[in-house]
Amino acid sequence: MDRTSQLEALKRELEKLLSVLREDEGCNWLNHFERSLEKTCWFLENGYEQSQLNDLSSSIRSVYGGMGSFNDYVPPQSTWGTNRFSNRVWETALDLQVTGKR
Repeated sequence: MDRTSQLEALKRELEKLLSVLREDEGCNWLNHFERSLEKTCWFLENGYEQSQLNDLSSSIRSVYGGMGSFNDYVPPQSTWGTNRFSNRVWETALDLQVTGKR
């Protein structure tokens, strides 16, 4: 899969996750993922270098793990759907950084 296809996959997953997060008016993670989507769209429209994709990947994944992280977030409606979207965002962000097979 080429990097543009990976960015398009990330965009789709971020959009799915954001559709759930936007329903929670008090969600502390909304701005982080909205900025990540904006940057993803910008790269798709304007081009990118691998170092920029590495930075985007690291930025997205930086909110996962540890106490008080996005992994601890429980939305008011459905934790299952959010966790599924959350995992796909993490995985597609990691794909941008990985240069070989995993």
